Amino acid sequence: MVSYLLPSVMKAERAVLLVPGALRDKTVREFRALRNDWIHTHMTVLSYEKVSTDPDILPTIKPDLIIADECHKLKSAKSSCTRRVMRQWRDTGCAFVPMSGSLTKRSFMDW
Repeated sequence: MVSYLLPSVMKAERAVLLVPGALRDKTVREFRALRNDWIHTHMTVLSYEKVSTDPDILPTIKPDLIIADECHKLKSAKSSCTRRVMRQWRDTGCAFVPMSGSLTKRSFMDW
């Protein structure tokens, strides 16, 4: 629900929600169901895998908001997905909202 409402709250016009590939279709279905009871939010739902394999996807969409659900998927600074998301954030100044229920594996020092 938070990720669905964020684009409206932040007044984003081209929001992107990043989710693990296995959750993408489920997330799209859940968002369709929310449209009946909540405000309509336009958001592109992408998998981390899609961003990893398609270098042009973020520059083409030109998001003004990137929401990273399960953001610990971006922890490796060497991964192509992390580099592309961070480049989009740095170069365009778009808003970035990291979300996760498990940011660390063992301790706060993982940060």
